[in-house]
Amino acid sequence: MIEFKMSADVVERLKRHSADQKNIVLDFDDGVGPYSAVGGCALDGGFKLLLVANEISGDDYEPLLDSPLGQVWVKKYSLGYFENEGPKLALNSNGMVQFSNNSGLVEANLEIVDDPAETEGIK
Repeated sequence: MIEFKMSADVVERLKRHSADQKNIVLDFDDGVGPYSAVGGCALDGGFKLLLVANEISGDDYEPLLDSPLGQVWVKKYSLGYFENEGPKLALNSNGMVQFSNNSGLVEANLEIVDDPAETEGIK
């Protein structure tokens, strides 16, 4: 499994949303899968961090990352952002969660969606 680092302040923030008791999905928002309703406008998609209270539905996601809060589910074909790339989450000086890897910044303000079935109607 690939290590997905999270700074202590990110772990604390996610624990306030009970992330340690939910399935964590780092969704590549490309329109594929039950949690990617529309897909991003950018050519290469984008990422959202989903905290899913229920079982992960469908076979689009696999638990391929290991984080301080447990396994993180991702789409296998998005592994290029993770494999040999040292993926990590950290807070910036404005308190926004940033997703970066060895190549640089991937998401400057990673959207965190708590219970997408309830908040966004995505099942």
